[in-house]
Amino acid sequence: MAAELPTQQWANFNQMYLNAFKQLNEAGLNTMNTLLQNQVKMGQVAQLMQTTLNSFQDFNQINTSTTNDLLKQQINAVDLQTPVNAVKELTELSTVRFTNIMNQQVELLNQCMTASAQSLETLKKASSSTEMMNVQSQLATALQDKIKMTAGAAMIELQRFGSDLQVWTQNTLDNLIETSKK
Repeated sequence: MAAELPTQQWANFNQMYLNAFKQLNEAGLNTMNTLLQNQVKMGQVAQLMQTTLNSFQDFNQINTSTTNDLLKQQINAVDLQTPVNAVKELTELSTVRFTNIMNQQVELLNQCMTASAQSLETLKKASSSTEMMNVQSQLATALQDKIKMTAGAAMIELQRFGSDLQVWTQNTLDNLIETSKK
């Protein structure tokens, strides 16, 4: 059974609060009217004030205690562990997939730098403009192939991430539904 928030308890508490407040005010007014109709002594007024003050203190204590109990019930009804676990899982999924993509990008950069350095060495040895054009053409072809392979690998990684997100979303929703039934 799902943990229910104490909505009816709040409504009952509010009604009790209003009724008690009305009774306190009515009792105070009746006492004041009685005192004013009769001959009033200062001791009686002080006693009335003390009784009224005590009544309000008692009322405040009941109000505070009931409010605290209802708030505790509401806080206990909220499950925070399931969303926290879901965020942790999502962070782990994202970290793994994007780390893989970043590693591929670093590897591509290393390969490009190595190929460029080799091409520069070959260019130094070139004796004609035709040889220079061939070296540059070979470098462009090699880099193009490496970039295509890395982009393809990144796309595969993103597709895996998309699949992982679908599974994560379904599992998270299932967990939230399951915990709401408890």
